Amino acid sequence: MGAKPVIHSWDKDGAPLKSFKGVKNGVSALAVGSKYLVASGMDDNHYVFVFDIDKGTLLTSEKGGRDVIIGMKWVDDSHFVSVGVKHYKYWTFEGKSVKGQTGVFGKTSNNILCCV
Repeated sequence: MGAKPVIHSWDKDGAPLKSFKGVKNGVSALAVGSKYLVASGMDDNHYVFVFDIDKGTLLTSEKGGRDVIIGMKWVDDSHFVSVGVKHYKYWTFEGKSVKGQTGVFGKTSNNILCCV
């Protein structure tokens, strides 16, 4: 938490690997895929940030929306899901672009705490 939070990664023996910078105000959720790490910020717009795991660099970011993101999961190297307060979104990541599409569960949206 804080104005400029950092995500750190370690190997299986506890040696530091990479640090990922650029998330705003804290990290509410993250997911690690085979090539990319995605994290959601705790800013007012709940930005979603996609990082290259090998390089440790920020590739792109996009507004997540007004609802807090609580969980994230990569589907494959081009798609991930975010869930949280009264929503779920299916995201497509391609090159430097990430776009989310809101999903709907019937007439009302419920809080969703995790996804697999």
